[in-house]
Amino acid sequence: MDTLSVVQKYLKEVLAPNVEAQYSKETPFLAMLPKNAGVDKDVNGRFYIVARKYRSGGVAAVSEGENLPSGSLTPEKLSLDPKWIFAGFQVTDQVLEAMKGNKRAMANYMVENEESIRDAIAKLENRAFLQNGDGTVGKAASAGTNSTTLILAVSSPNGDINEPALHYLAPGMTIKIGTGSPVQIVDITDGVTVTLAAQRTWAANDPVKIVGPDGSIGVEPDGLFSLIATTNNTVQGINRTANAWFVPHVYSTATTYSTDRQLELKIEDMLLRAAPYGNFKNFAIFVNRSAYKRLAKDIMAIQRVVNETELTGGFSALNFAVRGRNIPVVYDWDVPDGVVYGVNFDAITLAELSPLQWLQFDTQGNILRLSGKAVYEGYLKHYVNLGLRSAKSHFAITNGTFTV
Repeated sequence: MDTLSVVQKYLKEVLAPNVEAQYSKETPFLAMLPKNAGVDKDVNGRFYIVARKYRSGGVAAVSEGENLPSGSLTPEKLSLDPKWIFAGFQVTDQVLEAMKGNKRAMANYMVENEESIRDAIAKLENRAFLQNGDGTVGKAASAGTNSTTLILAVSSPNGDINEPALHYLAPGMTIKIGTGSPVQIVDITDGVTVTLAAQRTWAANDPVKIVGPDGSIGVEPDGLFSLIATTNNTVQGINRTANAWFVPHVYSTATTYSTDRQLELKIEDMLLRAAPYGNFKNFAIFVNRSAYKRLAKDIMAIQRVVNETELTGGFSALNFAVRGRNIPVVYDWDVPDGVVYGVNFDAITLAELSPLQWLQFDTQGNILRLSGKAVYEGYLKHYVNLGLRSAKSHFAITNGTFTV
């Protein structure tokens, strides 16, 4: 078997299944997210979720001889479109020649690519799901006029990433700055400095978005901010202004959380609002660094002598408990600044048309093709979206400023 055929066989039979099995373990949110729970698909590739609109109306206590209640469950059919995520793979003809008869070199090359692709897919999906699904990864620290050097602001988009260029971007990616046309990244010289392939003009604080080569925006999977942190939008075909049953619990008043236990008590209040609508078997609170540090300070504020099995005179971690279950607070750097999410994983799902697989270029099943140079390229595809099964068992706190 020639080297190209061996590589294709490995990509199909080993790399794709390994990435599919492992990428969701890269972050806490992806690890907790169920796949295709309550999801149906039609022949056109759309997803459908049957949600419970109201409680069953057929429950009542009656006296002997009276009519029995006749109500039933009121379902609602929700719909959403898949979003198209592709991860590219390239191998030059020179590398293929070098790998002939060298199994160790081929194994090392494939393992490195598998780890890189797995990390890239996990980072994209985690960022899209926890943010707004619009590709924003930062903002310009200052204006640029006909420039090829972009400096990213350290505090965007979530205040957690000190080196946003290194965390989110890579040479070869295409970005848009403000309303400018798309441009490819040539180099990243440090944590905030990006070198562009062509000159662009932008204003200070213009958003920086990851896009495809054609520059389309708004094509990433839906994010939690639109699903559970917004109350007046249309989600999965449901206009929330006219459907109170599909409106999540959101506290959006601009608030500075600076005193001890202030944020803790607000989270507790929001949990109690959401509690009647879910069993909370699989529930978690997601925060970024600023909120996490505020809660850590709250822990220090409730120092007390603990039981004998613990360090006497130490402090006990925050313990949110609802319906007899402990609710963990999870740090994730992709949570937007000023936001706290309360996520019921029994009421949200990853809708996917199929597991990660290779895009085939012909009827023979070839997944690698020459790209016009001595380079073979292929693409892993993942057709997915984030589906909301119910809204009121989630909560969000937005427009917060968390100080210590």
